[in-house]
Amino acid sequence: MIGCSAPYREALENRMADRAWSASDDVRVVLVNCDGEPRWAELERQVEDPAVVAIAILPHLDIDAYMRAFALGAGAAIYADTTSAITVDAVEAAIHGEVLLPLQAVQHMAKLANRVKPPTDLDASEVALLQAIAAGRTIVDLANEYFYSERTVRRHLQNLYLKLGVRNRAEAIAAATRMGITD
Repeated sequence: MIGCSAPYREALENRMADRAWSASDDVRVVLVNCDGEPRWAELERQVEDPAVVAIAILPHLDIDAYMRAFALGAGAAIYADTTSAITVDAVEAAIHGEVLLPLQAVQHMAKLANRVKPPTDLDASEVALLQAIAAGRTIVDLANEYFYSERTVRRHLQNLYLKLGVRNRAEAIAAATRMGITD
């Protein structure tokens, strides 16, 4: 275990002993506490060894850190405050080519997977219009801001709806959210 505190190491070793668990001779498990850039570099070095299952221990429940660990090739990414039982489960899963993740990480990944690429012909003013209506701006607000008539704003909205393949403001806002244009 690289960079893990003694109590953490002891708790994990005790949990592994309770289960009579041990890694096979073919596989070496290395846990790396990714609490800074030098440790991230160490994780990357460990991942390069095919006989090692490198496990990233993350100091914060941070989705970007999970994504970074898996992008580097970690067999698992575990939040440091996770119980030792779950940590051992995650290590065992990684050895068998499986991954255990916190629900929050899975939900975030699902949101990313559901995003749709915006139409290629959506220009910056149309993106701004989408963001404005998602923020609750009215046709009157937009007409006053851009010095257009309300009819012109409605025409721009209709053209935007056609490009998005939607029928109304609510569907346009939902499409913008799926595309990652709005939150």
